[in-house]
Amino acid sequence: MNHFGESFSLHGVRGAKAPRKLKLAPQWFLALLAVAVAYGQQADVSGVVKDSSGAAVPRAAITLLHQQSGIRRQAQSDDRGLYAIPAARPGAYRISVRKEGFQTSARTGIVLTSGQSARYDFTLIVGPIEESINVNDRRPQQPPDDAATGTTLRRRMVENLPNNGRSLLPLIEAAPGVIITPAGGGEVGQFSVNGQRSNANYMTVDGVSANFAVNDGLPGQAPSGSTPVLTALGSMQTVVSVEALEEVHLRTSTTPAEFGRLPGGQISMTTRSGSNQFHGSLFEYLRNEKLDANNWFSNSAGLPRSPLRSNDFGASLGGRLWKDKTFFFASYEGLHLRQPFTLRDSVPSNDYRQQAPPIVHDFLDAYPVANGPTTSADMAQLTASVSVA
Repeated sequence: MNHFGESFSLHGVRGAKAPRKLKLAPQWFLALLAVAVAYGQQADVSGVVKDSSGAAVPRAAITLLHQQSGIRRQAQSDDRGLYAIPAARPGAYRISVRKEGFQTSARTGIVLTSGQSARYDFTLIVGPIEESINVNDRRPQQPPDDAATGTTLRRRMVENLPNNGRSLLPLIEAAPGVIITPAGGGEVGQFSVNGQRSNANYMTVDGVSANFAVNDGLPGQAPSGSTPVLTALGSMQTVVSVEALEEVHLRTSTTPAEFGRLPGGQISMTTRSGSNQFHGSLFEYLRNEKLDANNWFSNSAGLPRSPLRSNDFGASLGGRLWKDKTFFFASYEGLHLRQPFTLRDSVPSNDYRQQAPPIVHDFLDAYPVANGPTTSADMAQLTASVSVA
């Protein structure tokens, strides 16, 4: 059985401060296995703080709270009331603004996506700081200089969308303007976004390029460094496991200047991270010839079903090392595949074998025996079913 593909990831996300005194506990064993601290493809939050008269409110305290992990990011408005919190990991957030002499203002239900530049303005009302105004507002104001268009698939959609083969390609195909293209001369065959060339797309995983170059001596996509990290059969399971995927953001047109490597679709993938609660999964997707009908050509020739074995299996685990401070997430996925094929060819007929002189019998015996009708005076049809592992 062929070990077709394998994907493994293990990373941590660190919050504000970690304890100074360290003890050799089981969770440290997991932390030592982490190769790097992954912050991912991040989002930026900015805005302006004003009072009810429209005047700027300087030195207001802004707190950005990640609701799953409890990590807090803080900033302060300047003399013009402007604030900015860069490099926020995608997820659900709550923003609160506090200023002495004003009521505390907060917005909940905010969902940030990878590479997003979100703007949230606040208007403070005079009153005790202990009193607060909470608004459930998911819609940020679009920055005036951001005209990019695209599609974002978050974790819940990734889990619920039909995905035969558990690959990234069906997720990308769900975006408007995407057409799947076959392989051809000079490019490996991927997808076209809004009429762009199919070899002009660029992928990143947690902000790191998932494209590479192949020195095959031929012009085209392979030596240019724009080939996605594909499996031996051209699929995308090795780019990132679907089980470890938090969201996929596909920019289809008018992308910002930081995406200037290639002019096609810009695919930003963000992997999952741990939270204060421990969560895990164990899965197995399978296909077997006992659950499928026989191939028509094999059935017509009286051949039994050939082995069809597809096993896609894996597990994931995420949680905290220190509450509200340090988290981990690990995932593994493997794919074993045994694929049946039905072949038809012409071989020496049985009548020709009997009439041939003895000197060529050993040569004719090297061919399999025909199991189909005679096609000419010395040839007959052979139908065979094999499984490639």
